[in-house]
Amino acid sequence: SLVGEVARSFTANGGRVGSGKFDQFGSERPYLGLLKAMRGLLKRELAEPQERLAVTRAALTNALGIHGQLLNAALPELELIIGPQPAVEDAAPRDAQRRLQGVVARFLAVFATPEQPLMLFLDDLQWADTPSMQLIESFATAPGLDHLVIVAGYRSNEVGPGHPLRAVLQALGAAATVNAAIDLAPLERSDIEQLLADTLHAQSGDVQALAAHVHGVSAGNPFFVGEFLHALHERGFFHYDEQRRAWAWD
Repeated sequence: SLVGEVARSFTANGGRVGSGKFDQFGSERPYLGLLKAMRGLLKRELAEPQERLAVTRAALTNALGIHGQLLNAALPELELIIGPQPAVEDAAPRDAQRRLQGVVARFLAVFATPEQPLMLFLDDLQWADTPSMQLIESFATAPGLDHLVIVAGYRSNEVGPGHPLRAVLQALGAAATVNAAIDLAPLERSDIEQLLADTLHAQSGDVQALAAHVHGVSAGNPFFVGEFLHALHERGFFHYDEQRRAWAWD
């Protein structure tokens, strides 16, 4: 929800947003979250008028050069834009890794411009595979990404001192012009009171007992708060009082 609000503000000011989510059980599929974000960017470009798409096609063709097939193989939407590309010569594993990192950085640079900065939201990074982490870390030193904003979402309780994500975040933070860490703590009871007052169109004092119960059940977890309130609503716990023109509950 927090990143969604930021993304709306970002796009309202002319920026682009790409988002991808890593899967706890998708570690056997490398780059899963990054590919989702890149595919999202390409799908939006395919929906643009032909004149705009032609500009993007030229920029991508120029940026990827002879290595376009490296990404075409994993991004069907890219091939729809730049067309089939010639095969790429094999390389030693370390050289192939560096080559891929450079190609992805040049791809992102097409979408991260002074006129339209790019916000890349990568969620659940605690589950990212090792190649993905290495690729993300390479953005810290890649040229042409001055207008890239990386938002890394992860569960801090699952990322201990020895977790490889720590090194990635440290490298990105050291290279960033602006670096901020936001720890989303559980909601306080006063927060839930305000949420319930807004939702039920009630006075804060009227919802204190209910807020205390919801806080006790959910431990302040925003997701559990929402799910518990939905469950109560489905059971008929809340009803609308037509005479008072207000929500009521037992």
